[in-house]
Amino acid sequence: MVDLKKEMIARKYISPRTFLASGNITFESEKRSSQMKEELDSMLTDDFNFPGWSVLLPMDDLRRIIEGIPWSDEQQQVLVVFPKDGHRDVLDDLVEAASEIEDETILKQADVIYWQTASVGGSAFGKICGQRKFKAMTTNRNVRTLIKMLDEDSSSTKTKSEKAKTTKKK
Repeated sequence: MVDLKKEMIARKYISPRTFLASGNITFESEKRSSQMKEELDSMLTDDFNFPGWSVLLPMDDLRRIIEGIPWSDEQQQVLVVFPKDGHRDVLDDLVEAASEIEDETILKQADVIYWQTASVGGSAFGKICGQRKFKAMTTNRNVRTLIKMLDEDSSSTKTKSEKAKTTKKK
């Protein structure tokens, strides 16, 4: 994750912050989203030998997704499934493929799927997500990680605002 952060700085992304060993990173940029997506996907493949793709979300969208979580059961794990850009229809296919699952809850709302399960390991829905046709078009993230990203961004913004206020007083 240190290398990822260094590479982001070298490519002129502002204030990159990485989270765990998850590949999740927050940053600021004035670049167009299409340019960022192209750069980031290329960086993942070329510099890190990771044949993946990125999901870019403004923090307001991440906040909306987190606020839309329909469950609060701390005994269950909650994940969010994101589609690859331009492939939102895969979410409908996933929900249909999971229609027979009884011990997990899968709910599609707008542009994500919320997934609640007792355990990700051995999960029936996890196995469906891992199928080639879905794995290539979706990625999932644990809600706890997403909340941490949002919380870190909020506290960073607050700190910047407080510094700006302090500077104005002088």
